[in-house]
Amino acid sequence: MKKIIITQSILWAAAIISTAIVAPSEFGWLILAVLATTSIGTLRHEINAIKDE
Repeated sequence: MKKIIITQSILWAAAIISTAIVAPSEFGWLILAVLATTSIGTLRHEINAIKDE
């Protein structure tokens, strides 16, 4: 469970930081959407792995 929390924290931090860096451009929302989708997919995968054990 600790690994899931750390992974989620890193992915969301990367999403926020990358959006802040490219905020003036229109790609900020795209990057945020991609990283959010990756974060949710990783979370779903990890939860399913725990359930299967």
